[in-house]
Formats: sequence, C-alpha cells, structure tokens
Amino acid sequence: MAQSALAPAPVLAADDDTAHRFVQIRRYSVPPDEVDEFLRRVQQGFVPVISSLPGFAGYYALDLGRGCLEFANIFETAEQAAASLETATHWVAQCLADLHALRTEVLTGRIRLSVSKG
Repeated sequence: MAQSALAPAPVLAADDDTAHRFVQIRRYSVPPDEVDEFLRRVQQGFVPVISSLPGFAGYYALDLGRGCLEFANIFETAEQAAASLETATHWVAQCLADLHALRTEVLTGRIRLSVSKG
C-alpha cells in the first residue's frame, strides 16, 4: 500500500481555548445575482451587531458558489451561539427582506478540532 504524502493534522491540546468554543453555521440560498449585495449588507450591517454580542469569538462567511452562502459564528458557550440565531433571524428579516434569500439550514456544535497556521 502506498504511503500518503499528506502528514496527519495535529490535534490541539485540551487546554486550547478554541477547542472549548461553539460554532453556529447558517446556510442560505440566495439568487446568484444578489450574492454580492447580500454579503455587502452583512459586512456593513450585521458584522458590527454580531461582534458586539457577549462571548463573540469569530465570524466567517463562505461563498460555496451558485448562490449558496454559509456563515459561521464562533462563541464561548453553546447558549451564546444559540442566542446568536435569534439576533441573526431578526436582522435578516429587517435588513434583507427585499432580497430573495432563504435560510436552508442551521447547525450548532462544539469545536472539537481547530488548526491554524499563524
């Protein structure tokens, strides 16, 4: 059997702060011609809101192509991550109602592995 050229990813120590945080991932389906406007509004309007919430640790927006967007919020506790959903739902209803976005999935879980080069 041939040996893989990829080295195994390191596992973080249990005392690493990131490994004790929680992430909430929200997936949206957005018409492709509205993606740039959706992301512009999120950056200018929602990022300041979510980053001011208690326990906020990070925010990522992923463009998966063909109008599929995912947003990952990282918080210190599961309760804080869950509370961010209510904030996001309210903000989207108020600030993106004129766009044709549909939230298709919400996932929340503990971060078990985090690797970064830094």
